[in-house]
Amino acid sequence: MPTAPITMPAEEEGKKPLLHLSNVAPDDADPFTEKLEKDHAALADEAADLELEALSLPEKVNTDEEAALVTNFVAKAKGLARTAEKKREEEKEPWLSRGRKVDAFFKGLSAPVVARITRLEADLNAHARAKAERERAERLERERVERAEAERQRAEAEAARQAAEAAAREAEAAAARIRSAADAEERAAAEAQMREAEQAATEARREAEEQQRASAKSERVADSHGKAAAGQVGKLAKTTASGGQTSVSTFWTHRIADEAKLLESLGPLGPYLTADAVSAAVGLARRQAVAANRIEALEIPGVEFFQDQKTNVLVSKPK
Repeated sequence: MPTAPITMPAEEEGKKPLLHLSNVAPDDADPFTEKLEKDHAALADEAADLELEALSLPEKVNTDEEAALVTNFVAKAKGLARTAEKKREEEKEPWLSRGRKVDAFFKGLSAPVVARITRLEADLNAHARAKAERERAERLERERVERAEAERQRAEAEAARQAAEAAAREAEAAAARIRSAADAEERAAAEAQMREAEQAATEARREAEEQQRASAKSERVADSHGKAAAGQVGKLAKTTASGGQTSVSTFWTHRIADEAKLLESLGPLGPYLTADAVSAAVGLARRQAVAANRIEALEIPGVEFFQDQKTNVLVSKPK
């Protein structure tokens, strides 16, 4: 408990004291460091003495006497370093022990949950993959149907175009007959035929344009289904729930299919590299190739690169 503050006398009678002192620790005090300084004061003094002694050492060893002097100093310094390291371990051990107990306690709580998460995510991954494949197949079937419809509409548009051309030719023939008609009755009949042919040509052109537009629309729809089928799996296999959202993402990975072939490609260093080091190097090469968009061109003897899928569960933020 803090003692009563010590009051310095005022400079002149009747004035307030200039300064109040107390044994209350300042805000930036570090009691633990102060305890270390107190408990290991002798070791700190020895280190300070060594620093002073170092000032008297020769800048360069030129004689046996100087070598002996430096040797003695180095021996004492190493002894101090060993003692300091031992004391450090002794002081730190209780904290490490408590840290291990904290880790064990919380890992004991989380380990069963993490194991269950791993199993459940595997189930979600299998479900999401199957769902993605079903949706991809549906998209491809829709693409096939739309392209077949577009082809049919193109054929109808071509037939309508040909009909329009035939009607136009008939109208031209009727116009020629008008010009060569001998009497009014023959001219009237030719004019009627020309009007019918022109109307037929107009309707045929309109039908051809409508069929062309319909065919183009079907092609666009087919393209959209095709792109969706070839797109990211996660967009196809998305599942939304009240607590979160599940999707599947694709990523590039690798497997070492022929370790002997891979090690042989490493030359004389191959036998001295661990499997973990080799796999880490291959993984780094893979990541850099993916970042540079060159993964499909990456070739390493004995290594296969392929795309895999992973289920992602995103927790919804509370509203």
